Amino acid sequence: MEQNVTPSGHKVPLREQVASNVRAELAANRMTAADLSRILHVGYRAALRRFNGEQEIGLGELATIAAALQVPVSAFLAPRPVERAVA
Repeated sequence: MEQNVTPSGHKVPLREQVASNVRAELAANRMTAADLSRILHVGYRAALRRFNGEQEIGLGELATIAAALQVPVSAFLAPRPVERAVA
């Protein structure tokens, strides 16, 4: 399985990285796993497995999500910078 390395040196499976980026983009649009199920035309549980990174999101599904969120597919592939809280 392909893995990305975070800035802190942790290895993250690509499936989990993509799911994390999908969750972040959905959250930025105030959307949930239920919205993802509607976007992908799949049941809620199937969408939730993708949402949580338990099941890989296919390339066609990724393109569908990107089109719905109006972002490039590449937005889901790169590791996101870690945001740190400012005290």
